[in-house]
Amino acid sequence: MVEKLGEGGADPPHEVFVIRPVEEPFVVVYLALDRESLLADTVRDEFDCPRG
Repeated sequence: MVEKLGEGGADPPHEVFVIRPVEEPFVVVYLALDRESLLADTVRDEFDCPRG
């Protein structure tokens, strides 16, 4: 999925979040096109995941 971001014309750096809900049999993958985006900041804030 991340490789396809570049093929689609998105410029790095990207932010990738993989979230596995404890009581569900699936994972959620967020691909944020911009590390400084509202989506990336919201996911970091919601899941207490500071920018590394």
